[in-house]
Amino acid sequence: MSVINEKAVERLNHLIAIANDGKYGYENAAEDIKDITLKQMFRQYSLERARYVEELKKQLISQQLSGIQFALNSIRALTATATA
Repeated sequence: MSVINEKAVERLNHLIAIANDGKYGYENAAEDIKDITLKQMFRQYSLERARYVEELKKQLISQQLSGIQFALNSIRALTATATA
């Protein structure tokens, strides 16, 4: 995996962790609060963070697949050079 790709994966994992923290934080806030309006607002925020996590995971998979493809292409190039 290239250095750029590794950095992207690292940053995406960090963002996923942050979004998950927010998701669970808002879930807990919604459970603990009595005000219905705030409860609904916190639940909505939690659902938004859950969507962010899913989108970030898609990007993470894309980056990982890109890294695998890069590695395969490098191996193919080295193999072709060695057998030529």
